[in-house]
Amino acid sequence: ISPMTSEILPKANSLASVLRQNGIRTEVFSQEGTLRKQLDYANKLGINYVAIIGENEIASESVTIKNMVTSDQQTIAVSDLLDYLIPKI
Repeated sequence: ISPMTSEILPKANSLASVLRQNGIRTEVFSQEGTLRKQLDYANKLGINYVAIIGENEIASESVTIKNMVTSDQQTIAVSDLLDYLIPKI
């Protein structure tokens, strides 16, 4: 999970807990850094999907999911996230 600001980190940690409770291995990038730095870190770890959470996503109760293999990304409602991710992992 890639929170865009440190203020979003608590929300990212909450989402990580839900994902982990549902069997999805999850890491939260908790250091300050640009999105590029966060995505590079995910690539280094071989992570296939990154959930990006910024102010827009918080306002719309959604996350942007980036497929690190294809570079495709789409915005998914938080309530639909498990249904979206579970078949893909």
